[in-house]
Amino acid sequence: MTTIVIAEDNYSDAVLLREALRASGVEARYLVIEDGALVMGRLQALAAARTLPDLIILDLHLPHLDGIELLQRIRTHAQLQGIHTVIVTACGGNQERSACAAADGYMLKGEDWDQSLKLAKALAGFLPQAAAPG
Repeated sequence: MTTIVIAEDNYSDAVLLREALRASGVEARYLVIEDGALVMGRLQALAAARTLPDLIILDLHLPHLDGIELLQRIRTHAQLQGIHTVIVTACGGNQERSACAAADGYMLKGEDWDQSLKLAKALAGFLPQAAAPG
């Protein structure tokens, strides 16, 4: 089964994104984690168990380990570096965008349901073909 990690400290934003992905036809096991350090720990455990996620969605402003540092750690981890990792944030500053150059994508959060559905459809494009909605 497809696994998607959503690293987001705002629970409402995480639920909105998860539900938009589901409404877009993405059937997956969703792991919502609100803390950057916990995300890294969970990813390392998944790597050790050889059950890597298919997609990692990162907010930039996470407690204990921000999204930029988390992205850098993912990209330097031998088993995690190949996983599609997309930054989804509420702010789109040029400095943050350039710091996220190692990400597979950089997208702004949806402000309402329609925008969240568009975001979800764009994110689905990063999934393996078998997992993406038809």
